[in-house]
Amino acid sequence: RLREAEAMYRDVLSRHPRNAQAIHLLGLIAYQVGRPVDAIQCLRLATELDASNPTFHADLGDVLRTQGQAPEAIAACQKAIELKPDMADVHHCLGVLHKKQGELDLAEQCFRQAITVDPNHAPAHASLGTLLRENDQMAEARVPVPAGEVERVGRELGGGGGEGAVRHGGLRFVIGPSCSRSRDPCPWSRTSRQ
Repeated sequence: RLREAEAMYRDVLSRHPRNAQAIHLLGLIAYQVGRPVDAIQCLRLATELDASNPTFHADLGDVLRTQGQAPEAIAACQKAIELKPDMADVHHCLGVLHKKQGELDLAEQCFRQAITVDPNHAPAHASLGTLLRENDQMAEARVPVPAGEVERVGRELGGGGGEGAVRHGGLRFVIGPSCSRSRDPCPWSRTSRQ
């Protein structure tokens, strides 16, 4: 199906050679089929043709990240966020990049911003928790648990299920329903070393 899609986008480009959307989609296909150099070339061109599209910058940043081109990836992600600040995945990607660069404070800020944008963004919670654990700051980590999952998560962590504190892997987890709809920080979703 990717070949069919690629043929279709190339057909569009034969008639409209500056169609940024078709070039962007060709870039994504190139990445999916293992041609990252072609992908980066297409995605860069798409951002040049339509510099106001945050998705183009975000996808370019993500592909650059996978290719180890951190400075360029950071710039692309920052541009995407400048254009559309509520992109949790891009904040998370930027945090991963900053962490790899050893910029831990910036990484933490990005992970927290991703969680602010989307309180249920599991990769951002996991990345923040890992970063804080690695820096011995587990009292700050938050792990949301959807209300329907409290019993299961409590059992999996070695408790009897339901709300309450559970020890697992040297950590104490306080299990309770996610407060994603609340404006206040959720005390039930905190973890700490105790």
